Amino acid sequence: MNSHNRIARLGRFSLLTALSGLSALTALAQTSDQERSALEEEERQRNIARTFAANARQVVGFDIDGTSRGRIGEPELYTFVKYSPDLSRVATVRFDLQEERSDVWILDVASGDATRLSNSQAREFVQTPVWSTDGGEIAYVALRGSRFGVYRQAANGEAEAELIYEHPGGPIQLGDWSLDGQRMAFSSSDLSGGRLYQLELDGDREPVLLVESEHSMNTPRYSPDGRYLSYFSDLSGRVEYYMIPAEQIDGEPQPVQVTTNGAFGIGQWDVDGSKYYYLGAERRVMAVNVDTSGDLALGAREHIYTVPDAIPAGGGGGLVTLSATGEELVMALPPVPDLLQIAVIDRAGNEVGRIGEPGLYFQPSFSPDRTRLVALRQDVDSGTQDVWVFDVATGAGTQVTSTVDLDEDSPIWLPDGEHVAYSYFDDDYSQIYRKRADGRGDEEFLFRFTPGAFMTLMDASDDGEYLAIESFGYVVTVPLSGDDPFTREGIDLLREEFEVSVPRFSPDGHFVAYTYNESGRDEVYITGFDSATGMAGAGERLQVSTGGTIGGISWRADGRELFYLQENLATEDELNDAVLMAVEVTMTPMLSAGTPRELFDLTLPTQGNQSQWQNADADGEQFLFALPAD
Repeated sequence: MNSHNRIARLGRFSLLTALSGLSALTALAQTSDQERSALEEEERQRNIARTFAANARQVVGFDIDGTSRGRIGEPELYTFVKYSPDLSRVATVRFDLQEERSDVWILDVASGDATRLSNSQAREFVQTPVWSTDGGEIAYVALRGSRFGVYRQAANGEAEAELIYEHPGGPIQLGDWSLDGQRMAFSSSDLSGGRLYQLELDGDREPVLLVESEHSMNTPRYSPDGRYLSYFSDLSGRVEYYMIPAEQIDGEPQPVQVTTNGAFGIGQWDVDGSKYYYLGAERRVMAVNVDTSGDLALGAREHIYTVPDAIPAGGGGGLVTLSATGEELVMALPPVPDLLQIAVIDRAGNEVGRIGEPGLYFQPSFSPDRTRLVALRQDVDSGTQDVWVFDVATGAGTQVTSTVDLDEDSPIWLPDGEHVAYSYFDDDYSQIYRKRADGRGDEEFLFRFTPGAFMTLMDASDDGEYLAIESFGYVVTVPLSGDDPFTREGIDLLREEFEVSVPRFSPDGHFVAYTYNESGRDEVYITGFDSATGMAGAGERLQVSTGGTIGGISWRADGRELFYLQENLATEDELNDAVLMAVEVTMTPMLSAGTPRELFDLTLPTQGNQSQWQNADADGEQFLFALPAD
């Protein structure tokens, strides 16, 4: 999972994760229930405001030549947008941050009026709405209680939803409703692979398994004559579109590969079935000639349109869909990210330099000797994200990684200063690798986490013996002992009643700083670390911050000062204004901390995950921030 949250991909689970852990449910001796509840609610509302500001999307219609047909409704947290057959309405899924639920909404194209169709409860959600041929009904997948089901409902909202089918397993996605109205196609994907099903709406409504694979399979679409289904899969190693017969056949159906250079969304047949549209590389809407009159035959591919830059390259998904004629698009456009530069700021808050050309940068941090920095860089044109190293003096950049289908995340320096470590999610695992900082040689596999679980790489101990990662509210150390990385197992460092995150080893390796939301908001704490066991040492934790934190924890190289970011509540705009805080730390003869003091304030960009930043250099005299380019 990209922890800087590439905006258009932020879906239901990442939004819930952003809100998780905001409620403390037990009484604390040092604060009253009323005080704690007030802190929790303040923190929750700030999280909601930040999440909405960074991710609200504007629904816009376009002709295929790129001419805008105008905005539709107001910006909201939309995904899965789809035109009605007559283009008068848009069905979409909208997430409600306050209620922590999502529902199907219908937007009127002419007036912009929005009408909620489904009625989810808290922690329930819907996805993948599809229209009936006449536009009179909407079908969608909903999580109700603990079961996923396919529901059908009148598009005017005047009748209750009808449960058509309840799935006995995990998540499913509804792909299409056949033109004759008799069948629906849906998919399921989990750690074991993917499956495509067909559901006959008459009779007992037992789905028929059409095909299964050890690879993912999603978004089935019927050809207009109903003879074929298209879908996308990572069968080839990258996501591509395929087609199979829309019926059970003897033996395994042999899929016909439709795309050749990656596919990222849409997947739409035109009204007569002679063309198939998809969103390809570099934001290009492509059309493929198709003949389904006999055996399936594919013709030439044609580039017909390039979607706006606001749609992330390499990721359209449910944010871009085509009408049945292939002549109109509807998009949920996220905020356009600002180009950034890596800025060097001194302790007085003065900017003393910029490094590299304007671009999209995240999580910069100094090398141990301060001559270089590592950062994530997202390519503006392709959308790919890789690890780069920059020379501080010259600004010259070296691309360390160059994967096409995977996005590296959370780069850190290893203590030798010659290697960087980073993570990415592949083959159902969050995995950690290291590579030479000059980009030479192959990457080396270090560790993989629990199957299906996401984690964020946070730090490495100065002796090189441990890595620290976080995963959904707890912290794990990874011992780098042994020659077989597949046998390495994480050790619970901090697993508390409330959420812990952002672990940072002290330079001497005897302590770890982290954030903990026991009080109802995140605060910085320090606790002991036992390098013999990889676990927290004996003794009580020490609270360091007093006014909350948004992360960004860094130690000075001598361990006598700790830095962290705090929201600047003195300004009118609390969403992006932050203060860099410093606090003196004494480790012997006993652990103690001074009073936190402000160094300087600054306005942070909406992109990125501030909690991951390690901004300070070894002397605590200069700090790195990715700030808007001049």
